[in-house]
Amino acid sequence: MAAYEEAARRIPVGEGAQVIVAGGGAGGIAAALAARRMGCTVLLIDKALLLGGLATQGLINWIEPYCDGEGHRVLGGIPWELFQLAIRYGHDSLPDAWSGTGHGPKAGRLGSWFSPEAFMLAAEELLTREGVTLLLDTRCVAPVMEDGRCRGVITESIEGRTMLPADVVIDATGTCELFARAGAPTRTGENYLALRAYAMDAQSQREALEAGDPYVARRRLRFGATLSGKGQPEGMPTVAGVTARETTDFALAARRMLFEQMQREPRLAMDVVNLPQMAQLRTIRHIVGAATFLGTEDHARAEDSIGVIPDFMYPGRLYELPYRSLYVPGYAGLLTCGRTISAEGWGWHASRVLGPVFLTGQAAGTAARLMLDWQGEPWAVPVGRLQEALRKTGLAMHVDELGK
Repeated sequence: MAAYEEAARRIPVGEGAQVIVAGGGAGGIAAALAARRMGCTVLLIDKALLLGGLATQGLINWIEPYCDGEGHRVLGGIPWELFQLAIRYGHDSLPDAWSGTGHGPKAGRLGSWFSPEAFMLAAEELLTREGVTLLLDTRCVAPVMEDGRCRGVITESIEGRTMLPADVVIDATGTCELFARAGAPTRTGENYLALRAYAMDAQSQREALEAGDPYVARRRLRFGATLSGKGQPEGMPTVAGVTARETTDFALAARRMLFEQMQREPRLAMDVVNLPQMAQLRTIRHIVGAATFLGTEDHARAEDSIGVIPDFMYPGRLYELPYRSLYVPGYAGLLTCGRTISAEGWGWHASRVLGPVFLTGQAAGTAARLMLDWQGEPWAVPVGRLQEALRKTGLAMHVDELGK
């Protein structure tokens, strides 16, 4: 590959924070909120102008079940707070058993559709009210590493490049960009081609009027493959999404499927009202951490658990997520959360949906505060203190604590 030698240059140092959260998706929102409530100054940076990541910009606005499939809610703490926030100002599809509209899928489990726009606005208001500083339209392009410790991030925006110092950086990019550029071990995933968008037609508008719910006017459009790969276009390779070319080709191919369908329909049959503003990639890249969650640990005890999560696909399965899946040994000052924790196989899928993402975000934000007392070393954090802080918010650390 040809190379261009860029001249060295001095860049300004801006105002950082004790904790910088790189990425304003679901995990980043929870991490920023948790760190702020632990008393840290927090700067949340996102490359877009809208918070929420895949849940809002990506139109993956479905909260997978928070229950065990037997009528018991599993997730509390910030994950439950954000679930309630997501449906507070707009549509819900909670089943009757969970005090909802009665239109919920998943055989009565505690899951719901929500308005992505309403949730984005509500999350933005919550964070600013809590004292989190937001910096949007700004990309974190590299970590500042000194002697094995992250001291901040290099950002790129309309102002050019800036260094923002921090005591702890949480990589909530969803692509594991900061860990990868720090040289930490990572693994990439495989994604089938898929597109989810929203349209509206005369029938859906009539249904919305009858229901008294404007959200019902949206028709959810689905193209491409399922989670298992069924429906993958012939000859279309899977992609990781770790290069701009991969992401571009994925997004163009996905939108082409939609446009081809539009061309087959009468001109006034429907109107596309919302397209995803980011590639709808499920598994891009994750860290290889001190421990890896595999999704085979049903009801198994993790001594360093940061919380119990249900399985969205298999009712009855419960997992304890290990704190060690949030960091890489030797990389001080860095944590991750969401779909970039150390997880493989089914564990990657089970931990990348909204409830577990909120949970790992809360754990990362809480651990960030404790890291301030331990020179930024995540492996030095007393797990007992971390678990105690998480329990106080209503999270169960172990399966046998549920319902107590």
